[in-house]
Amino acid sequence: MVIGSVLQQQATRAPCASPETPAAEAARVMAGAGIGTLPVVARHGRLVGLVAARDLLALAAERRSGIRGLAVEDVMQRDIVTVPAEAPVEAALNVMHRARFRDMPVCDPQGRLLGLVGLAELLHLVLGGAQPAASAA
Repeated sequence: MVIGSVLQQQATRAPCASPETPAAEAARVMAGAGIGTLPVVARHGRLVGLVAARDLLALAAERRSGIRGLAVEDVMQRDIVTVPAEAPVEAALNVMHRARFRDMPVCDPQGRLLGLVGLAELLHLVLGGAQPAASAA
């Protein structure tokens, strides 16, 4: 099973932010969607960073003004590990386990975001024995 099959099964696409999005808006989007990681995409869908809820919380706690006045580009993680759609699920799980990631972006060869896969989602597929829908290819 490959990561692209997992993305095809997802009911909705993960929300994204632009680098210019206010950090407070990113926090609202994440809270509303019930997610802990928000991909940051530039023009043409190129992934340029990730915002983690725990990073926003830590920053809000250490700054007197919280995250007000900050843009996503001020708080995003820029050193990103991605996985291609053709990667086996087991390979993605191995990377996520070693790096202690809960979520990992899936990108095409040009760095455009295709989606986000979660550790729990992948573990459910592998350990639960669920099979992706057959592709029409």
